[in-house]
Amino acid sequence: MTLFVLIPLPHHDPWQFVIGIGLASAIAVISYRMKFLSASGAMATFILASVIYGIGGWLWTLPMVVFFIASSMLSNFGGIPKTEAESMYAKTGIRDAGQVAANGGLAGALIVFWY
Repeated sequence: MTLFVLIPLPHHDPWQFVIGIGLASAIAVISYRMKFLSASGAMATFILASVIYGIGGWLWTLPMVVFFIASSMLSNFGGIPKTEAESMYAKTGIRDAGQVAANGGLAGALIVFWY
């Protein structure tokens, strides 16, 4: 019990959650319209991004955004040869909630435990 008293909680600004919800909404909608995410992937991204930015701010969010943009761009790069290869697998370039959780779930869990 005394261990928890000695560890200070991170600073928390309530407006950070409001900003996080706005940014997460924009990322989810844009990514859905650009066909980077399915509807379930967009919802999972909204929840995950809201929590990560709401608690951790840009320090925790920036690596996730860079990874998401880079991986989305690379997923759409390759054209016809990639389409042929994707036909052999169940997953495609459009990410669903499971893929969002697999890629960002650990960061979400870590920030909740950190908080």
